[in-house]
Amino acid sequence: MSREAQTWDIRIYGRVQGVGFRAFTKRKAIQFGITGYVENMDDGSVHVVAAGSKKDLEAFEDILIIGSRQAVVEDVSLAGRDPRHHAGRYQPGHGDDLNPGRADLHPAVR
Repeated sequence: MSREAQTWDIRIYGRVQGVGFRAFTKRKAIQFGITGYVENMDDGSVHVVAAGSKKDLEAFEDILIIGSRQAVVEDVSLAGRDPRHHAGRYQPGHGDDLNPGRADLHPAVR
């Protein structure tokens, strides 16, 4: 299995806001060595952009499907992204990662 980094765009739907889901996501990202960001969306979903190995991303997604203790995950959608195009988004301190309602995931280790 390839260890080449992949980037996944994940949307989680259900009761996932106001229940600690972003903090849960951040803890799990650190556990799996995933980088990226997590944010609440206006439609009530949570949006995650995550980068890592395919194996780590699959394990991370499995955990997000289960969700945090108080969350009720009803649906998860997944799309791949070109990591070269979005690579700057994983570095803390870049402008578009510093907006209200967003918690940065574990910073990339270079």
